[in-house]
Amino acid sequence: GMDWTVPILTLTFMMGLALDYEIFLFERVREYREEGFGDCESIQLGVAATGSTISLAGLIMALTFEAQLHASVPLTNQVGFILVFSIVIDTFLVRTILVPAMLSLVPCSNYWPSRMPEPRYEWLANQSDPRADDEEDEDDEDDSS
Repeated sequence: GMDWTVPILTLTFMMGLALDYEIFLFERVREYREEGFGDCESIQLGVAATGSTISLAGLIMALTFEAQLHASVPLTNQVGFILVFSIVIDTFLVRTILVPAMLSLVPCSNYWPSRMPEPRYEWLANQSDPRADDEEDEDDEDDSS
């Protein structure tokens, strides 16, 4: 079985690490938004700017804690496995997919309680659906006949 101290040790460590990555990512998204980029653009640029740093930091930490898996003490093996698994999931799944998706659901609440300036640069919001353009062209051809 698992030692009773393993969840306490790993949970506190992972919460600290997740908050550290979260602050790093959120602050970069906020910086881009304050520079005048739109909400979706700020999220995209923030993830692009911090992605390599967060990924490399997570990879280094996972490789470091992987050494605990080779120890002969079961407690150390358990802590090492949980840390490696959770760091990899947090780094490559949560920070790259889940957090940007959650940020884009209600983008105006990302910066609460401060107010952001009106966006000056928006390229994701202005993209139209090519299928909608084709349907409009077909409607125009039917009307002209």
